[in-house]
Amino acid sequence: MPTIFDPFDLHGLTLPNRILLAPMTRTRASEADVPTDLMRDYYVQRASAGLMITECTEVSDQAHGIIRAPGMHRQDQVDGWRRVTDAVHEAGGRIYCQLWHCGRVSHPEIRGGELPVGPSALAASGDFYLPRGRVDFPVPRVLEESELPGIVDTFARATRMAREAGFDGVELHGANGYLQDQFLQDGSNVRSDNYGGPVENRARLLLETAQAMTEAWSPERVGVRLSPSRA
Repeated sequence: MPTIFDPFDLHGLTLPNRILLAPMTRTRASEADVPTDLMRDYYVQRASAGLMITECTEVSDQAHGIIRAPGMHRQDQVDGWRRVTDAVHEAGGRIYCQLWHCGRVSHPEIRGGELPVGPSALAASGDFYLPRGRVDFPVPRVLEESELPGIVDTFARATRMAREAGFDGVELHGANGYLQDQFLQDGSNVRSDNYGGPVENRARLLLETAQAMTEAWSPERVGVRLSPSRA
């Protein structure tokens, strides 16, 4: 019977064991959202895991929702991540990049005054951390249906950039109350268009995003994170 220390074939990617490092927000990128040497050292130290999944990595400026979170939408970010993946592979590790859009759970003070966006004009519960302290989440700007294909495209582009950066695969963050999950949940999505109402419609953005990501790389190199929770 296999143990967690036995190898595992992940659709052609051989993992030396079945221990996975789950994505954990680190807030160790630069002020410009570029991966740093500190991040490189963090992942290298954990490269003996069978597979590591990075912290949430924003796919655009609009996706920005955490101070000092890394991005995957500019060449300097690709170059920064390449230093991480090269070091991880040299240490014998395997690493996926978790791609992410924060949706409504952000704040204008870290976005140049721009409101976060979401499926409906409903503020998230809880509060948001700023350097000056914790503040309430704002009511987001509602995304127009015409904007959603562009968001899907940012995930496809980030997938291609992650491949260029040397990752072994990517994961769509569709959980934890972020954008795709916000569309899934009836607590955050009260739309009446093609992306609201029945679950088939609320799942549309996540399914379109996953499809675009697999077309940008391959189905074997794309995962989706889901969580059984209400946004």
